[in-house]
Amino acid sequence: MKQHNIQCFTQHPQKKVSHAFFRSLVTRVLQGENWKDAVVLNIVYVDETEMQRLNAEYTGKKASTDVLAFNLSEPESELEGEVYINLNRAAEQAHDYSVPFDNEVQRLTIHGVLHLLGYNDDIEENKKRMKEREDFYLESDV
Repeated sequence: MKQHNIQCFTQHPQKKVSHAFFRSLVTRVLQGENWKDAVVLNIVYVDETEMQRLNAEYTGKKASTDVLAFNLSEPESELEGEVYINLNRAAEQAHDYSVPFDNEVQRLTIHGVLHLLGYNDDIEENKKRMKEREDFYLESDV
């Protein structure tokens, strides 16, 4: 297996996450998806304002979102990308789904990485597949 360079950054003014834990989680997802090529990933935890700005700038949507994933890879090269997680939205969704905040941040992180690995949630069948993979990684130590 080639080297994985996974960096985490928290740009949220109040909420914090364990960077070591999330680097380990991303590594588990890559291993579980049998990703053998080199990886350069930045996982960035942001607030509502920053996510709204990113969403407007890169997707043209004025609303905020919970996760954005950007594949920055060149064709035929290592996987390079960035995943942005909205910690404000994670807190809201954790409340709505009656799950711990950390659990929702994990789900969103997994979701973003799966997007970089080629998963899509554009139609119901694909959403179901992504949800199954998210659940798998939340429940396992792969």
